[in-house]
Amino acid sequence: MEYGIRMKLAAVMGVIVLISSGSVRSADHTGRKIIQCGWDQRRPEQLAGIYQDLEKRLPFDGLILSFTARDVSGKKIGSSERLWQRGKWADTVFDRDIEFMKQCQFTKFKHNFILTGATGNRSETADWFDDEFWGDVASHMRLAARAAFRSGCRGLVFDAETYSKFRWAYRPDSGKSFQLTSDQARLRGRQIMKAVKSEYPNATILFYWFLTMSGLSSPDAFPKIAYGLYPAFINGLLDEMPPEMTLIDGCENGYWYKNKASFLNSYQKIRSASNPAVSPENRKKFRRQVLAGFGIYLDSHIIRSGYSVPPVNGSQLRAFRYQLTNALEAADEYVWLYGERRTWFSDEESRSWETTFPGVVRAIELSRNPAGILDELPAAVSAGKLKNLARNPEFEDGQSSKTEKNDLGFTSSRVPGFAQFGKGKAAVDKNTGSDSPTSVVMLGGSVTLIQTLNVKEGQSYYVRIKARSEGQGEPRLSIGWQTAQSTWCCQDCGKSAFPAGGPRPSANWQPLSVFSQVPAGAGKLVVMLSSRNRPPSERVWFDKLEIFQLDDLYEKPDTAKTMMRAIRRQNKVRNGEFRNGASDGLVKPVKTFPSFWVWNEKQPVSGFYSIDGTTGFGSSQSAKVAGMDKQASICQYIAVKPGEKYQISVYGKIRGNGKISLSVGWMNKYKWTARGSGKRAEFKPVPGSDWQQAVIPCVEVPQNVNQLIPVLSVSGQKSPDDAAWFDKLEVRLAD
Repeated sequence: MEYGIRMKLAAVMGVIVLISSGSVRSADHTGRKIIQCGWDQRRPEQLAGIYQDLEKRLPFDGLILSFTARDVSGKKIGSSERLWQRGKWADTVFDRDIEFMKQCQFTKFKHNFILTGATGNRSETADWFDDEFWGDVASHMRLAARAAFRSGCRGLVFDAETYSKFRWAYRPDSGKSFQLTSDQARLRGRQIMKAVKSEYPNATILFYWFLTMSGLSSPDAFPKIAYGLYPAFINGLLDEMPPEMTLIDGCENGYWYKNKASFLNSYQKIRSASNPAVSPENRKKFRRQVLAGFGIYLDSHIIRSGYSVPPVNGSQLRAFRYQLTNALEAADEYVWLYGERRTWFSDEESRSWETTFPGVVRAIELSRNPAGILDELPAAVSAGKLKNLARNPEFEDGQSSKTEKNDLGFTSSRVPGFAQFGKGKAAVDKNTGSDSPTSVVMLGGSVTLIQTLNVKEGQSYYVRIKARSEGQGEPRLSIGWQTAQSTWCCQDCGKSAFPAGGPRPSANWQPLSVFSQVPAGAGKLVVMLSSRNRPPSERVWFDKLEIFQLDDLYEKPDTAKTMMRAIRRQNKVRNGEFRNGASDGLVKPVKTFPSFWVWNEKQPVSGFYSIDGTTGFGSSQSAKVAGMDKQASICQYIAVKPGEKYQISVYGKIRGNGKISLSVGWMNKYKWTARGSGKRAEFKPVPGSDWQQAVIPCVEVPQNVNQLIPVLSVSGQKSPDDAAWFDKLEVRLAD
């Protein structure tokens, strides 16, 4: 029996020692980098002049950029995204964008990358044995590396997915064996790496997909799968990779990882040089120079589909923060956030990520630095927003606690609400408290008071207490983790705190505190108050135990429903303020107005359309139609469902002759339908302004309709001086 007790004591003390030594992978994510990319990808010319504002409001460490290739006359001849094409380019093709980047004195976006990939012209064909083609590709990749180095970028991003006729698959009808073709693919990898390292030998190259791509761990299947020649190409890159270069497997699979275990398992696979796709001669280099990163797909949090990430405790923000926090925990350095249906570079309601996903910026910042929430703790406690979850926090006397069920031999203590371990004594002291009459005193050897709390993976907790000592007594606050079945787990995730200056005696009350997130596999938080005393006369006191769950400080519960309701009620019009160009990168300009099309109801017309950059209602821009001697309309396709009800409104004004109107029509798969169900609205004067507003307060989508068409019409203009303007077009679900 005595031997068993000694073994149990050793087990508990072993846990405490592990806790005090800290975690193997730090929960401090401030050293990790978060990179932005997506359909709203920027070009250098779009950053110059506004980068300082972007750095202030965007929570990123860098951007993935597209560089434009231009000939000596300034004409566009290509881009960094489409380098796998034929043609000879001069060394100066990216110089214009390099100069734009030099104008940006970044203080925050210091980890920018240039996007490249296995894509050329859409009609481009390629053969692994075509020396001329691959010579051009290697030269273009060299120029991208040159641009990255000269513009201060960290390196390149490589997208292995092909958006042209080039394919990674082996073609049995090529007349060449798989082995011969594979050898040639490896040769091309060496050729491209030689070109890249000649300009930027210490570059970082981030691959959206590396060897984590599905099927690349089974060499026997390579002759039959879509990316069967990709591993050979990668080995060619590794053959020529210089020792100062770093490759990152960006693991696009991270899009759908939902817990820490998924990220950590993938991390182990990425870092394992035993992957059979890695040639034996490259395994040491692979282990040393290939790091793990992860991608997060923002759209999976705002669009309900088979790929969606579900809410956590009713909160979509919590699900996103949990996913991003886990990715940062597992990544060696970089995590990239990819988005399609919204943009970071516009505050237009229907496009902005922050408007669509309120709190996402804060969630990103707190994922990088979870402990940053502690700055808000004092105000939250004072306002009563947090509940102290500790039992008997003031160590008041009362009925002894019952023994907690545990396989490590916890026993009941003389302090209500706590279990005890060790041979020392712990009792309520009714005369020595920090700011109340009572506290707990420990004396006579080593003793630990224990309190457990049921928790869930991903939750955040802050534990604090006051301590003082006499003589050589050493107080310690520790937290550890157990499964829901009360067995120890995640020992390397525990934490400890000592009085300021380390475990030394102090006659004054001092605060001890720890902050942590519940690791994977844990179901109980174990709070341990420990004392290691030498002579029985030396004592340690603890008082005012506080345990706070902080998740409601990060974001309010039930944000999933709130967010989806906000998305439903957002303005469905794209570019409703008529801004110049396809500035959000999500649509191509049609006529003059991005996101709109012009319907000329009567031909011919002699008028013209433009964006007026000096006249707007609530903004500096609007749509202008001038000199239109016949009737014409500005329209947009908006996806809707039968039975939905919408409110449509727009502001307009005229100069000289002419009339303007707002109406709504219906289409089914881009064909006009339900013609008798449309509505028209008159413009009404806006007090104090020459702008007028037209409103269709409620219109119901008919059956067999899937597109609502807002129609802004102009008619009756008689001279080039006659003009009409439209601004702030809105289509919203009606309450």
